[in-house]
Amino acid sequence: MTETTLPRELSAAELADAWWILSQDDRVQGFRLLAPDEAGEFFAGLGVKDQAELILALTPGERRVWLRTLAPDDAADLIQEAPEEARAELLALLDEPTRREVAALLAYAEDVAGGLMDPRFARLRAGMTVDEAIAYLRRQVREHVEFALLYYAYVLDDAQRLVGVLSFRELF
Repeated sequence: MTETTLPRELSAAELADAWWILSQDDRVQGFRLLAPDEAGEFFAGLGVKDQAELILALTPGERRVWLRTLAPDDAADLIQEAPEEARAELLALLDEPTRREVAALLAYAEDVAGGLMDPRFARLRAGMTVDEAIAYLRRQVREHVEFALLYYAYVLDDAQRLVGVLSFRELF
């Protein structure tokens, strides 16, 4: 590792200000100096190109941790940004359900609808009562925090075909 002039403590704002002039080694060292909550926010705020470069400069264990913080559509973008020879290794770092979601997204071109969508959405069965639907959605929000930002639930029949769309406002 090269000698660096980074301080022992660093804020995310300081790292962001200096990011564009730092060497790859200094970027990694600076990232590792951030407090965990700041590091998460900083990583999420990076562009996909910078995320990919940073991930590839980290140890395999760190790669796994940071790649798994991303939503499937963001992980797919990062993997597409990585060099061809690194993609399979990055995909293998994901847990099985997320790997399947990301692999499905990677089958689409990056700029078409399938490549832009997030495959996680709130689903309801057509036969549910209002009380059952509300209880189910509350459980889903506890398990999948990203659902807290959704405004619609998709009503599916037994064959998983779309029957309708229900706004949370209408439901509640």
